[in-house]
Amino acid sequence: MNRWTSQFLASTALFALVCGAAHAQLDGSSNIRKFPPNAKRGELVVFSAPDVSIDGKADRFAPGVRIRDASNALVLSSTLVNTRLVVNYTRDNIGLVQNVWVLTTEEASSTKPGQPTGFFSNIGSTFGAPATAPQDNGSTPYNLLPKYKQ
Repeated sequence: MNRWTSQFLASTALFALVCGAAHAQLDGSSNIRKFPPNAKRGELVVFSAPDVSIDGKADRFAPGVRIRDASNALVLSSTLVNTRLVVNYTRDNIGLVQNVWVLTTEEASSTKPGQPTGFFSNIGSTFGAPATAPQDNGSTPYNLLPKYKQ
């Protein structure tokens, strides 16, 4: 009984060809992943799941949190205990951390659109002021101080 028919071999070859083409599309020149627009960036430390710290503030994982490492594979929170990681994350509708992406060095060095680069970097764009305000060193004459605009 011959189980390797020509139709089976042809379909297997076609399947291998399609898989090879799909794999070639995944290996792009840029390894930066696409993140949701509502994703925020922070420094994550897992203490004992679900207790975590993001940017030094106590936080919690949502039930069913999905954590992806730098190679985009799902990982368990127990493998990340007491490790400082630069991550992008999203929250669920009650404010718990729902999705976490551990960033590569290339992803961490790039800034997201709308991502602040410093602690007070987005205040100027919010209130219409310049991003870098003039500094007063204490001996600046009165006529050189910044003017109030209405």
